[in-house]
Amino acid sequence: MQRIIERTKVVPNTYQIGEVCQIIAKDNPELRGKGGCWAIVSAVNDFSCTVRMWDGESLLGYST
Repeated sequence: MQRIIERTKVVPNTYQIGEVCQIIAKDNPELRGKGGCWAIVSAVNDFSCTVRMWDGESLLGYST
């Protein structure tokens, strides 16, 4: 079990409420056309953030 945990270590979410970030759409169809746009973090969870964009809020996963 320890080996599995070591291989799948997840970096803690370091975003903070109010932080400005840039959207990286990758393969997420919900973000089509929003790649490169700016957003403001409105809520922080363990492995995701809610961000406020010009067209509303979205819950996004993050990657390092």
